[in-house]
Amino acid sequence: MRRWAVLTIVGLLAALPVTAHAAAGDPPCPPGSSPDPSGLACVLANKATTGVTAQTSGGQTEGAVAQQESSWLGQALELQHHLGDALPWRDAMWVGTHNSFNTVANVPPSLSNTDSNQHVSLVDQLRLGVRGIEVDVHWAPSVWAGGANAPVVCHGRPPSELNIGCSDERLLPDELKPVGDWLRLPEHRSDVVLLYLEDNIDDVAGFEASAAAIKDTVGDLVYTPPTDAPCALLPLSLRRADVIAAGKQIVIMSGCGGAAAGATSWRSTVFDDSVRAEEGNPDFAGYPACTSPSVVAGDYGTKLVRFYEDSTFVSAAVSGGDPGHRLTVSTIRDMVRCGVNLFGLDQLDPSDPRLDAMVWSWAPNEPLSSSAGTCAFDGSDGRFHARGCKQAKVPFACVVPATGEWFVTARTGVQSDGAKACARERSGAHFAVPGSGAHAQQLVDAKAAAGATDVWLAYSVVSGEWKGVGA
Repeated sequence: MRRWAVLTIVGLLAALPVTAHAAAGDPPCPPGSSPDPSGLACVLANKATTGVTAQTSGGQTEGAVAQQESSWLGQALELQHHLGDALPWRDAMWVGTHNSFNTVANVPPSLSNTDSNQHVSLVDQLRLGVRGIEVDVHWAPSVWAGGANAPVVCHGRPPSELNIGCSDERLLPDELKPVGDWLRLPEHRSDVVLLYLEDNIDDVAGFEASAAAIKDTVGDLVYTPPTDAPCALLPLSLRRADVIAAGKQIVIMSGCGGAAAGATSWRSTVFDDSVRAEEGNPDFAGYPACTSPSVVAGDYGTKLVRFYEDSTFVSAAVSGGDPGHRLTVSTIRDMVRCGVNLFGLDQLDPSDPRLDAMVWSWAPNEPLSSSAGTCAFDGSDGRFHARGCKQAKVPFACVVPATGEWFVTARTGVQSDGAKACARERSGAHFAVPGSGAHAQQLVDAKAAAGATDVWLAYSVVSGEWKGVGA
């Protein structure tokens, strides 16, 4: 029934004069002029088309996800994510999705996920390289709780507006359990997920029930605030490496004010998310300005900088028909260079070119080898390449930890000479490999200043795996 309804909508919208178009590979419906009926029609047409694609692709989606998981892109995203494990939260980058739960892939279907932000499942998003996920939680009557209030995951209006839009959506435990199952697989035990719970709860009982749902499904994986500082601000000095060292894999950020203040179990589970500087459907100035109306240059390194998009018809309608700026390939590339921490992509799929735009590290189809005696260098294209560790004598990439300054040595040598060369040229300097897109850009700038092309990185194969500590 839903499929035919969507097809009918597509047919009706085909007759509308839609004027908003996008470049190849970019999300549709760029900003219009509010009110803009043609922009609204574009969003609805895109929504209907997405629904048809999701419902007719069937096993094709699974095959495409599996193919990317083992592709160069999947491996590159995973390798660079781990290079960022040593960085503090203020510098680390997270590939993320917006309203990750609101997907037409959910079973059973509901009213709100018909107007979806995503069309592959939450676990498939993780398989595509996503490590920052968002789930909206409402304390609302649920058919799955016999009509009683329960923690419901829903893209609806807040409690002050009676949770309008929430109907038969899944409960929070049903959303979290697959995430926990995926993280517990042996091949994912070194992965850390940042879970942003947008709470629309406004009731102590709701917060306590939500905390219980977290404990019962992923509680063993959650890195929690110190017992003497419940609901502490998300520490921007925290590193993913610290989370793994504690035997945990999930960090949760959410609200801690209002009714949450009286919910002891909630406050002992989540970090306060007030450290965010963010904008939705942003009017982004590009690199090197890196700003938007809601994010200033000083926010980088002092807050968690987040940009997200919203492709839902309801949001476009509320904004008067102006869908705002979606996150395009060129915008993503600039945001990566700027040092944006958390992205919130909509309608992510295996063929999404914006995932490729998030790769700041390895050049396409690199590394060619993961055998012993293989090391990485930063090439003339500003991307990582692999070759024998003694194959060439070139300068070295260095960083001064006290200032964060990157420089390239005048001395050249084989890769094993890097630590000594960096320390000799500047006191306290370390031989290094970038751990983020911003740091990779700083190295590119340092190479240009030094007139260098290829430079060795502190990144090599150890016991068959690429090892390096991102700086």
